Amino acid sequence: MSGFENFQVNSFEQLCINVANEHLQYYFNEHIFLQEEQDYRTENVSSDKVEFQNNEDLIDLFMGTLGIFALLDEESRFPKANDESLVQKFHIHCKNHVRYIRPRGNETAFGIHHYAGKVVYDARGFLEKNRDNLSANLIECMEKSGIELISYLFTINDDTSSTPDTVLSSS
Repeated sequence: MSGFENFQVNSFEQLCINVANEHLQYYFNEHIFLQEEQDYRTENVSSDKVEFQNNEDLIDLFMGTLGIFALLDEESRFPKANDESLVQKFHIHCKNHVRYIRPRGNETAFGIHHYAGKVVYDARGFLEKNRDNLSANLIECMEKSGIELISYLFTINDDTSSTPDTVLSSS
C-alpha cells in the first residue's frame, strides 16, 4: 500500500504516518464503496456488493476516548511517566481489541494489525516526542505575526475581553 510504512524499527513517526494512512483508507472505503452502494440503491440500479475490509474499529483504537493517542496524551502529562509505563497503559486498555498485539519480552513494544499488515512499534521516545514543544523563536515570531488571529493564539494575555470570536469578527 502506498505511503504505509513498516520498518525494522517503527517509532512515533511511523505510527503517525500509518494512522494517517488508516484515515485515508477509511475515507476511501466510506466515500467510494459505501457512498456508491447507497447511490445505486437510491437510483434503483442493481450492482454486486463490493467486499472490503472496514477499518473503523482501527480508527477507534487510535482516536477513541481510551485510544492510543488519548492514552499517550494522558501519560505525557505525568512527570514520572516513561515509555514502559506508556506501553503498560496500552496493554491494559487495548488488550481486548482484536487489532492490538502485545509482543512478548519487550517492555517498550506494541503491535497493530493495520489494513496493510502487522506492524510492531518501538515506543522508546514516544513520550518525549509527544511532549515536544515549539521553540521560543517560533513562538515569538507567531506572537508578532501581522495576522491578528495567529498573534492572538500565540500571545498569553490576561485580558479576557479579547476572545477568538472577537478577533475573527473584527477581521
